[in-house]
Amino acid sequence: MTRLKRLDMPPMTSGPIAHALGHFWHVIRLSESQDVVSVSEVHISPRRKEPLYSLANGEKIVVTSRRQIKERPADVDGVLRVSEEGKANWLWHKAMEEFSSEVARKGWDRIAREINVSLARTIQLQE
Repeated sequence: MTRLKRLDMPPMTSGPIAHALGHFWHVIRLSESQDVVSVSEVHISPRRKEPLYSLANGEKIVVTSRRQIKERPADVDGVLRVSEEGKANWLWHKAMEEFSSEVARKGWDRIAREINVSLARTIQLQE
């Protein structure tokens, strides 16, 4: 039986955010590993290409060793940088961008209250 290829992705975080109690981060998504459905190439500039991983969850992720990508390709959900040491970090992801837009629109205090309410509901459902 052939083993499926998987892409290991680090957590997505927002922060640090300054607060009277100190600095804190919000975890938008935990680290996860997804099956790779297909691998193709996508232009990140007129002359350069990087691998594009289509995942089982429907996301399309560009994986690069570059420190930055100035032009994000259309129809891509995220750009994941993997350093020479093998450490991965997000350069960009739609979920991170959506969270940042929501914070800018609503303000951090309101977002924090909504997160706390959501967390309280989750805990009640688990009991």
